[in-house]
Amino acid sequence: MGPADGAQRTLARRVAVLPDGFGVDAAVVLAAGGPHESRVLDDLDALVAQSLLRVEEDARTGAVRYRMLETVREFGRREVLEVGEEARVRDLVLDWAKDLAARIVRDAGSPERLLLDPVGEAEHDNLVAVLRRELAVGTERPDAVLPLYAVVALRWMAQGAHAEVKDVSAGALAASARWRPEAQSEAAVIGLALLAGTELLFGDARAGVTARVRLRRAAVGADLRPPARLLVDLVERFHDGAAVAGVLARARASDDLGARRLALLVSWTVAENEGDLEASVAYSREGYDLAVDTDDPWTRAMGAVTLAGGYAQLLRPQEALDWVAAARTALADPRIAHRDPLLTALSDGLEQSFAMTLLVLGEWDEAERVFELVARSVVDVRDAELVSGLGIAEAWRGRRDVDRALARFRAVLGHVGGLRPGDPWLLVATGICLAAHVLEGRAGHPALAGVAQRVAGLEIAPAGFTDRPVLGTALLGVATWRVATDPGDPTGLELLAVAARMGPRQDFPAARTDLHRERAVAVYGERAVAAAWERAAAMPHGADAVRAVELLRAGGGAGPGGGPGPGSAVDADVR
Repeated sequence: MGPADGAQRTLARRVAVLPDGFGVDAAVVLAAGGPHESRVLDDLDALVAQSLLRVEEDARTGAVRYRMLETVREFGRREVLEVGEEARVRDLVLDWAKDLAARIVRDAGSPERLLLDPVGEAEHDNLVAVLRRELAVGTERPDAVLPLYAVVALRWMAQGAHAEVKDVSAGALAASARWRPEAQSEAAVIGLALLAGTELLFGDARAGVTARVRLRRAAVGADLRPPARLLVDLVERFHDGAAVAGVLARARASDDLGARRLALLVSWTVAENEGDLEASVAYSREGYDLAVDTDDPWTRAMGAVTLAGGYAQLLRPQEALDWVAAARTALADPRIAHRDPLLTALSDGLEQSFAMTLLVLGEWDEAERVFELVARSVVDVRDAELVSGLGIAEAWRGRRDVDRALARFRAVLGHVGGLRPGDPWLLVATGICLAAHVLEGRAGHPALAGVAQRVAGLEIAPAGFTDRPVLGTALLGVATWRVATDPGDPTGLELLAVAARMGPRQDFPAARTDLHRERAVAVYGERAVAAAWERAAAMPHGADAVRAVELLRAGGGAGPGGGPGPGSAVDADVR
């Protein structure tokens, strides 16, 4: 690298620290203490002329973006070290990243809408690199780290990249201990709220409590708009279901559009995870109607996709198809067509719901065709293999190609690897596999004891976040398998009743609760089954999940006849 002009050389080495290109705004910040913007533009043009930069128009933002060859970037990074600018450039980059994150939060107006900012999407890889680098060296800038965490982690969550979130959460929490909140720190407060909520829901409860205490202190003097205040209030009241419900009810009635919209989104998600599909559908419809009234294409699309899936699970296929059509129309809105990652995620979810609806209708051939398309198009390959594999197996079972279908169910589990906590589709797949074998009179297959034991051996924490339909589906499979293989095991019938209360997914035909109840009646009689259902119904909310875990542990890994099932001593090859 060798620009003759000193300002050009300074600019070239400083922008080299950004791995995914940069815009004019970043260049101006990194040239701090030097020329004004007009001179920076001249310097950029000169670097392009010298082939040290190439220039392009970013389709996402419509703005000019500059990129370097990797060899030039490497030279620039080395020169930063050689001239002793590392600390200076690090601070300048953090200033740029902090201001960008704060601007994204300010313009979004509501936490869930951070994902819609095209500049946030264009700069995501740069922001990730800055965040990781800062955490790796032990940051002294929590004022920058927390806003960065807000923007980066939320996009990862939307993409299902939970391992990435976990990888930076501990460092972000450590940084938050040194943060001194200011009134104008909404982006940092949102970052701390997301950090606390993520840890409380899915991670380390102690870390979550620590983050929540720091959030409480930060929120007191912060100038927060209603949507951000709602997020803080929800995290504050985590584990108090009645208080959370009250916060959401007040926000749904709010005059603030952002708070009302966020409250409806959270409400329909919570209701779905609680297994209350009727409530989820009602909140989704309210959110959809609000979006139509306010000309909000994104909430309209999200609401329609959620309604399509909700009605499929409620076994109301015609309404599901109506909402599939409405969702496709919403997703075709040109105002959102350029949001590729989010649009893809919504589109993938919609096509999965469409395929599930075809299963409910018994349209086996068409369902198989759509599931094959889903398997080829969905971004998350592992989840696509699970969902499509289950769907195709259900279609084959519906056509009465039973041996092939059951082999496909077992192959799905064998292909995707071991069962892990927090792996919802694999929990669903395990329950469906067991349930399908029971319905077809094949509960004695030697691989199934190992499958059931893996569910019983999971570390399930009912006191934390519980996706009740997911857990209910896994429990249904284990319970109905126990009833079929060892009717003398007293845990089988009770576990089946508790699973039914938790609301297993009904859009998979193998998990239809009524079919497994009928089989239990044939074994125990209507009176015993009805009594078990009544006892489960009388359990306080949450106590059923606790009891389900106890029953999972209590039941033996029995095979037919009550002894250890073939293959139960090892994690068998389920194929």
